[in-house]
Amino acid sequence: VGHKTSQELSESELPVKDLVVARESATPADSGIHVTATDSDSGTEVDLHSVEYHIADRNRGFKLFLQHLHALLEKRILHSYRNWALTLSQLILPPFFLIITLVMLKTLPKPEDAPPLLLSIDSFHGSAVPYDVNANFKQSVKLGEIFASQFTGINQPHLIDSYKENLTTYLLNVSSQDIGKYNLHNMVAAQFDAEKNKTFITSLFNNQAYHSPAIALQDVHNAILKYLTNSSFAFEVTNHPLPRSLSDKGKQQQTDMTEAYQIAQDIMFGMSFLVASFAIFIIKERASGSKHLQRVSGGNLFSYWLASFLWDFLNYLIPCCLVLIVFQCFGTEGFSSPVEQGRVFLIFVIHGLAILPFVYCCTFLFMSPSTAYVRICLFNILVGIATLLTVTILEIPDLGVRSVADVLDYIFSIFIPNYDLGRAMANLYQNQQFNKFCTIENIDLVCDFEIPPYFSYVKPCCKGKCDPVCIPWKENYFSLGSPGIGKQLIFFAIQAIAFTCLLVLCEKNFIRYLKYKIKGHKVTPSTIPTLSEVIEFEAVEDDDVRTERLEIQNTPKGILAVTNHLIIKDVTKKYGSFVAVDKLSFGVRKGECFGLLGLNGAGKTSTFKMITGDTSISSGEIYVDGYDIKQQSRKAQNQIGYCPQFDGLIDQLTGRETLTLFARLRGIPENQIAEQVNSISELLLFQIHIDKLVKEYSGGNKRKLSTAIALLGNSSLIFLDEPTTGMDPVSRRCLWNTLLQVIETGRSVVLTTHSMEECEALCSRLVIMVNGKLCCLGSPQHLKSKFGEGFTLVIKIGQHALNDANPLKNTAHSIDGSSGHFGPSFLTSSNTLKRDMDDVRAFVERTFKSATLKSAHENLLLYHIPRSQLSWSEIFRLMEEAKAWFNIEDYSVGETTLEQVFVNFAMGQR
Repeated sequence: VGHKTSQELSESELPVKDLVVARESATPADSGIHVTATDSDSGTEVDLHSVEYHIADRNRGFKLFLQHLHALLEKRILHSYRNWALTLSQLILPPFFLIITLVMLKTLPKPEDAPPLLLSIDSFHGSAVPYDVNANFKQSVKLGEIFASQFTGINQPHLIDSYKENLTTYLLNVSSQDIGKYNLHNMVAAQFDAEKNKTFITSLFNNQAYHSPAIALQDVHNAILKYLTNSSFAFEVTNHPLPRSLSDKGKQQQTDMTEAYQIAQDIMFGMSFLVASFAIFIIKERASGSKHLQRVSGGNLFSYWLASFLWDFLNYLIPCCLVLIVFQCFGTEGFSSPVEQGRVFLIFVIHGLAILPFVYCCTFLFMSPSTAYVRICLFNILVGIATLLTVTILEIPDLGVRSVADVLDYIFSIFIPNYDLGRAMANLYQNQQFNKFCTIENIDLVCDFEIPPYFSYVKPCCKGKCDPVCIPWKENYFSLGSPGIGKQLIFFAIQAIAFTCLLVLCEKNFIRYLKYKIKGHKVTPSTIPTLSEVIEFEAVEDDDVRTERLEIQNTPKGILAVTNHLIIKDVTKKYGSFVAVDKLSFGVRKGECFGLLGLNGAGKTSTFKMITGDTSISSGEIYVDGYDIKQQSRKAQNQIGYCPQFDGLIDQLTGRETLTLFARLRGIPENQIAEQVNSISELLLFQIHIDKLVKEYSGGNKRKLSTAIALLGNSSLIFLDEPTTGMDPVSRRCLWNTLLQVIETGRSVVLTTHSMEECEALCSRLVIMVNGKLCCLGSPQHLKSKFGEGFTLVIKIGQHALNDANPLKNTAHSIDGSSGHFGPSFLTSSNTLKRDMDDVRAFVERTFKSATLKSAHENLLLYHIPRSQLSWSEIFRLMEEAKAWFNIEDYSVGETTLEQVFVNFAMGQR
């Protein structure tokens, strides 16, 4: 009988229903472990080998890029399809707001056309109407009389004496006497002549009056009608619609300019809601960790943003087309003809190229999708409309600050895409109206004369003669000068390039990189450890941790990479002045499960984030299969499978769609994906939920799905952050067995968990982190043996009193603490439970002098006995004697558990 060996039986090794674990004799060709999971529904055995896929067989190059693009576009399409409320709002809001504005503009009063104008000689306020007849023909005389009878009152007919002068001579003589009076009072004239059986009628008019030709014909036709019908019938002639006067056109032009800004502001308002919605999914993916998980799983930034842009741009163009249809339905001038709609569509397209990268850059400022949506939307509305109104007001000539307006216009055009959109739409509408107004017939003639106040509205169109009220209208709509839209299109293109470059810098953590370059290598006296600090650190550092650190520091990276999948060398992570991870150094060997234990805040998650590239390293080096995580992050991440602590899953996808997405990102050939997905879902026992939406999964099933993602692609290094949280016992042990086979294949697993049972079942080595430092390192049994502080004694007292017939009960005994003999003073005849417990407590405290009572509950006593010279056999002998003398139903003796070791270290967590 000697000391206890390092063998123990734990609950994790007990058989579980639906799991088959076969342990065979190890041979040089076999590691000795074969693990299968049995599908409880079909009875089919699924082996991890069925989901293995060698890295060398993955798609690469352009084929992999197309596979990534396919996967990411399908993800966006499925999300939009199942998130129909957001998709519908994206489609209807811009045209909806435009319809409201156009309906309002249609209902507003506008300058109306003049009423029909009755054409009559009376409108000239007194006219002399000369006429000439051929007296030799009764017919011409009669027609002359009827013609003259139409003019009474202020209009006086005047018969020309054909013997003295003819009609032409008369008119020339009158006009030569006073041309002004002539033009006001001589509008029409007529000549009636005849020859044989023919009558000739000539109607004359003064071309200084706009309607004189029609009135002259009307008067002659009325005379003919009355002559032929011998009645009082007469023709009545009206002119309608009348062309607007230049004054009316000028007033309408002012109204049209107001409408231009109303339409522009409405377009800006609707588009603000649309473009802000594109930030929601991007932020949701980043905040949930889904984006990082996709990147770690093989996705690259170019394909991610390209897929996002293509899908968002398509969703952007559809509402734009609906806006064009609304313009067409309302017949809005400037926006409804095919050529005009082509110009509007061009503005929308180039604006989309600029505004989407702008929104993507804004997503880095937020962690809440709803907050981002509201603030980006308000920014575009308030800043866009406010800047447009500011420049428009400052451009008013009477203010005399046009130069300030021009400077602000350039500044706003550079930085604010929504301002350029509003400006371009307003300019397009205004220029169309300017061209319509300023290209009217004879406007050049008007500009050549001194323009009276009545025609002051025309003066702005007279280029070179319009100061200071010129209208800067352009025949070329794409002119760089206002109101052309060429400048806005150029600024859209510049913004598209600038914001795309800014997006790349944000993704590459450029600001953080600059800060690291500037400050990261700057050594200050406060950061240089003193000799006493070095000695103190080495004095408190565990010898196993020190040995590991020295091996990592002193061994060349190439040699370490031969035996280690992961190398962490002097890694530190600081958040400001707070040190989250403090100079970690350890390696994860090939074919081992490495446990990382610690309380929340100990630095486990920060370590995982640095290894997977989710956050930067303040100092130190990390290598994954020999690839530097800082310099070769893409190659390093291709070797990693990652199950984060918080599931980075997309609720709108099913389990099958999720696994298919990540299988494509891993580069697994398309013809293998379905088999891989089915096999791994059966292996982890969630195949019956594989076609359900992720949002319907329980917490345990989400962890299974996240673990399945980590196992896809046969990565050499798998990180599992609390993978069994929420799993039922069967699923938990199924995962354990799967991980055992992963390790058997030579791959490595890095595991964080709060389950000590899980660590003991899986981990060949583990570390305990406290305050960002490693406190210990080694196998679970090694840590228990090294840091265990004694034994745990659990005693269960019987519920009934001892049988009085027991001959030993009436015998007096004594207890000798050193020899273990019992005396009469300690034997009790009481049959109460309290007395029985008191007797046992007295025995334990006398026999094991340093024993500490940890708890006493009902009939159970829990003691901690510090490690002493007593052997396991001696402890059991003493307890067997106590069981014979006292009312002890049963007892157990065990060494300090791993959990107790962990708790002892964790007490030092700040």
